[in-house]
Amino acid sequence: MTIFQHAFGVRAAALVFTLSGVACGPHHMGGSGGSGPSDEAGAPSSGGSSDSAGSGGVAGSGDVAGSGGVAGSGGVAGSGGASAGGAAGSFSAGPPDYGYDQTVGCEAQQWPGAATFKILSDPSLGFEIWSLSADGRVIGGRYNSSVSLRYFVAERHGYILGTFGQLTGGVTQLSCDGAYGVVWDPTYGVIRHSHATNGFDVVFPPADYPEVVPRAISPDGAVVLGTINEPRGAGPYPLRWTKETGPGVLPGADNTLVFQVYPDDERITGLDIGGAFVYSPDAGKTRLPTPHIEQFVPATMVVSADGSTFAYNEDATHLAWMWSYLELLPCPEGLQCRPIDISGTGRVLLVAAGDENNPSQQFYLWDRYHGFRELTALLTAYGAPPLPQNMVAQFMSDDGQVVVGYSFDGPFYATLPTIIYR
Repeated sequence: MTIFQHAFGVRAAALVFTLSGVACGPHHMGGSGGSGPSDEAGAPSSGGSSDSAGSGGVAGSGDVAGSGGVAGSGGVAGSGGASAGGAAGSFSAGPPDYGYDQTVGCEAQQWPGAATFKILSDPSLGFEIWSLSADGRVIGGRYNSSVSLRYFVAERHGYILGTFGQLTGGVTQLSCDGAYGVVWDPTYGVIRHSHATNGFDVVFPPADYPEVVPRAISPDGAVVLGTINEPRGAGPYPLRWTKETGPGVLPGADNTLVFQVYPDDERITGLDIGGAFVYSPDAGKTRLPTPHIEQFVPATMVVSADGSTFAYNEDATHLAWMWSYLELLPCPEGLQCRPIDISGTGRVLLVAAGDENNPSQQFYLWDRYHGFRELTALLTAYGAPPLPQNMVAQFMSDDGQVVVGYSFDGPFYATLPTIIYR
């Protein structure tokens, strides 16, 4: 999930991508983006910014592989978790199906009955993916390394967001259906943009809230969270914004990172030196189950959209998956690993694994019934076209069936059929 934009006049230039074959239908905290403002206590990086002006459109070509009967052979090996093993030895892809996990806060989507894979643009065009809507339908980011961009995959259109020219920050968070996006801009600060009205709200103006890092947006887009970094004081300080109340510091939440807003727009999942908690205006911090250690500050933590589940690094070679109980997951194949993203209710993890020299060599999907399964092997086994080299996954949809990222051939958009989880 992600955040940004502003109340001045806006120009939106339509950019046409030739992309088809993905059914139209409905993130959460997590993923990794470009360089840019970051938090203390090992929080994930938000997107960066650039002052250079962008120009031109983004061209794409080819179609996403559609649904139909695709013959497969061989199982995809799984490891770790509650059970090992992989997908069925052979299958016939059926019609589009709804996602495996819940899409929290908006309508669920249907995806093709076979795996699909699409390169969104030539890498020379500088289309950067910084966020994905929870329903898997909208990508936020930056185009030409300089202008804010929102791309509607199924509709095959991208839109540059501009104020008096162009915003130069990337769209770092999106509401559940992508109707609202959050951008950090070097001139206007943290802003929220509405796709329906093409209007902007200043969320955290830089004159009043310098050095703010956007952290999350609620599923309906009504609440934006940020963090002020002041490591020498009692920071980081979490901030909350709504259109009705404006910006403000969360009372009683100093030295805290915030990760996610519940669908009720009131409760917030956060982390401080005492562990993970749920915050509400009335009750303050209510602790969640975490390891009984004196200081609990994991290097990476992802929180499900419904707030029920989170995952983090227990150490370099183990993940901890916390639902109603704590389960330790050995990293696949003896590698080091870290969680990248988590599905709507936490049933699926997107995990990066590698060694000290290359921590993102491979990417895996994990669920309790299949354990860790390598992403490219799953895509290939379930009908995706030939894949490029050096794929780096960044974000996953709430239902666990859309994965986006980049590769040597450019940014990619992949879908997986529900059958992989059965």
